[in-house]
Amino acid sequence: MTNFEILQQMPLKSFANMVFEVTRRDCKSLEDFEAFLRKEIPNNLEENTIRTLHELQKLQRPELKNFRTCELVEELKNREGVETHMAEPYGNVKLEMDDPAIVMVVID
Repeated sequence: MTNFEILQQMPLKSFANMVFEVTRRDCKSLEDFEAFLRKEIPNNLEENTIRTLHELQKLQRPELKNFRTCELVEELKNREGVETHMAEPYGNVKLEMDDPAIVMVVID
């Protein structure tokens, strides 16, 4: 039985997990994965598999616009080089910086 025949018998979830494992372990770039496909999968399936891989890669990288503002702020607060200064309601905050900085006012 060939590798492809074995893959055809696998449930979809198992197949997807195998593809992710191969990609993570053996492929440093999309070109590496495409070479793997050419070696392991017949030509008539290669194009669809590559298109599916591109779609899966898009799903793995959530877009920042889909996060709530409070989630983005919490993530930024935990980053190196980020200082957080809270302003109480109706209070004033003065900031002095010696280095270049970006000041964001987030009202959430």
